[in-house]
Amino acid sequence: MEFDLSKLLPSNYEQLGTIVHIGAGTGAYVNALVETSPKKIVLVEASETLFSQLKRKVKKLPYASIKCAWILPIGQENHEVYCFSNPRYNSLSKPKDDKSAFSSRFSVEKRNIKGVPIDVFLYSLELSKSQKNVFFLSILGGEKLLLLKELKGLSELFDYVIIEAPYENRFEEKWTHDDEIESFIHLSTTSYGVHESTFFVYKLNKQLVTLSNEYLALNGENSQHLANIESLKDLLQETTQDYIERIDSLEQKLILQQRNITDCQESERQLSRQLTNKRAEAEKSYELHRQCNQWAKKLEEQNKELESSHANLNGELMKCNNILESLRKEKAELDERISLREKSLQLSLKSYLRMEEENSSLRHSLKEKIISEEKLMVLIENLVTFSKSASTYLMSVQTQLNDEVDKGTNN
Repeated sequence: MEFDLSKLLPSNYEQLGTIVHIGAGTGAYVNALVETSPKKIVLVEASETLFSQLKRKVKKLPYASIKCAWILPIGQENHEVYCFSNPRYNSLSKPKDDKSAFSSRFSVEKRNIKGVPIDVFLYSLELSKSQKNVFFLSILGGEKLLLLKELKGLSELFDYVIIEAPYENRFEEKWTHDDEIESFIHLSTTSYGVHESTFFVYKLNKQLVTLSNEYLALNGENSQHLANIESLKDLLQETTQDYIERIDSLEQKLILQQRNITDCQESERQLSRQLTNKRAEAEKSYELHRQCNQWAKKLEEQNKELESSHANLNGELMKCNNILESLRKEKAELDERISLREKSLQLSLKSYLRMEEENSSLRHSLKEKIISEEKLMVLIENLVTFSKSASTYLMSVQTQLNDEVDKGTNN
């Protein structure tokens, strides 16, 4: 019997929006899908061999899109699959160990492949929820792996779900009459041929979906209210405990504050006494400072007088130095004359003899000069002695001044 999708759907079904067929194979059901006049057809096949034939078959259908990928259970991007030498038997479900299930010429290999989680795939289609969309599953034994978990995308995007289950029990997992899809009601079960497939048709129960959503919303609100009540109880208990702890803390703080006030009053009295003593000490220090200033003024005046005397002595000393310098020059001139005289005496002994008397007079005058020079040297020595005594006097006066300043500072 030829497959006819329109006979599986209710007789009064509206125009279909999108038909999504997972496990399309080589496109054996494409003509039956086209006869229902959908606006769009999405075909998915995991086997590259079958996909190439499918691609050639639908290339003239502008509203058909195809995808080569393994569709995996929710949240899984990797999964173990069983690949046969005849790819039409490839499945997510493990084949039975019974050798009679498959012909001996078929070999099977277990692989770990990458694929697309079914929830991600469905939402990536961006289907219109205002249209009657159909989800058609032909994956030979993997139906339960994809549909028995909570898959909200089915009830949100599709109005009909059709599951093609193999008639022969060749896999460990198989879709049966006892299996249900959440939010969908079972419409019919149709088999084609003696050893062919069985088609289970399910229709979305919108009232059930609405009630389920309302139940979930109410259950969520109830859970929230219960959580709020529990949190309020906890808050009340914490508040009561906190209130008691705060009262105890305030009482302890009050006692500490009273103690602090007493300590502060005692500290204030001590500080008042210390302030009085500090004022008296400050007045004494001020008086001593005033006296030190007076002493400093007197010492400055005496220092000015000493500086003036020292300047005068320096002037006298400069004069003495000038006189000494002139005397030295005169002595040098005299030494030069004596040298010339001695030379003349050596050269002319006869002249010397004739002028012996004159030379005697000159010697006499020279002696007088020497005597006067010796007197001048004595005078210079006296001036130097006077200068040293003046410097000693100045140093003693400076020492007395420093002692008086030190005494005033210590007082």
